[in-house]
Amino acid sequence: MASIIVRGNKLSLRYYDKQTGTKQTIALHLPNNRAGMREATQQKKLIEANLLDKYYSTDKIIKNKLSIDEAAALFSEVKKHSKSTVTGTNLAVKHLKIATKKEYVTDLTQADFQKFSLYLSKVIGGNGKKFSPNTKSIYSRSLSNMFTWLKAGKYVNENHVISEKGEVKQIETIPEVEIEQIKNYLYMNNKNAYYFIRILELTGLRKSSALALTWEQIDYETEIISIENVKKNRTFIFPLTKEILSLLEEMGIKKEGKVFAYSKDGLKFWDRVQKRLGLQKKYGLHQIRKTFISKLANSGVSLYDVATLADHRNIQTTFKYYAKSNISRLKDVLDNQTVPQTVPQMGNTKGSYNRNAINKV
Repeated sequence: MASIIVRGNKLSLRYYDKQTGTKQTIALHLPNNRAGMREATQQKKLIEANLLDKYYSTDKIIKNKLSIDEAAALFSEVKKHSKSTVTGTNLAVKHLKIATKKEYVTDLTQADFQKFSLYLSKVIGGNGKKFSPNTKSIYSRSLSNMFTWLKAGKYVNENHVISEKGEVKQIETIPEVEIEQIKNYLYMNNKNAYYFIRILELTGLRKSSALALTWEQIDYETEIISIENVKKNRTFIFPLTKEILSLLEEMGIKKEGKVFAYSKDGLKFWDRVQKRLGLQKKYGLHQIRKTFISKLANSGVSLYDVATLADHRNIQTTFKYYAKSNISRLKDVLDNQTVPQTVPQMGNTKGSYNRNAINKV
């Protein structure tokens, strides 16, 4: 509902006032450092709690019974979910209602969620199509998050959602030769698009974060960029490297405003250029981020540092998707080096050594 933003080197809070239909900004006068960010986070929680009390009457909701659809809408609005997250939550709710034939969150029991889990594992539709493991995992995760929030707000007593395990998909990166082809074409034909792709390549930013980036968020003195994670509604910092600074200077540094003027619909150039180059495989913009993170993981950077630069709040996310390539690299290191063997000195000791056995250890 509220987000922390950086103006100059000071922190502020921005939120959308539903009653007036306008965006409001509160200057916190806090420095943009770790201590300031902690205090700003506490202020953000207070603002969100006040907004929730302002817009919704909890007593009224409970008295009239909260429907599953209303719960999903309320959850998404309070958490300020993206359109894709809202769509996923609504689909999960739709199938939950089909499986349980229940309308209100307080009527759902543990047995109902067992029915839902069984429903997900069955064949659906006339074509006999099944839910994929990852679809089942997404639905259960969406509902679990929603019911955890409902429990915290005392709308329900327990969260009975059964977690479904998904499959860990292999990370697919963009080959160096093909990303170079794309960049060279854009450099000659669409400089602004080239700059956008180059920033993604140098930072691994999510496209939503790159689109939200402003010149005010770039601090040239401390050499850091304060970046907004639009999806999670939080801010993280990224180092202003020499390559990034050089690119910004080539673009023409400004004092304020958006770094990139694109809308989400304005990024269609990415698909068009791949088609014009005749690339056999079509890549999504998000694969530039995956390529950036994979390169870090393979370059010997610790997974903790990879997680920090990638803005993974949970290092398990980094480990789950990117550790495999790192382990493969370490295996190659061990396979290609000579490990010295140490044989104990044969002295005046009791007992005897089996030299062959020692050498095999």
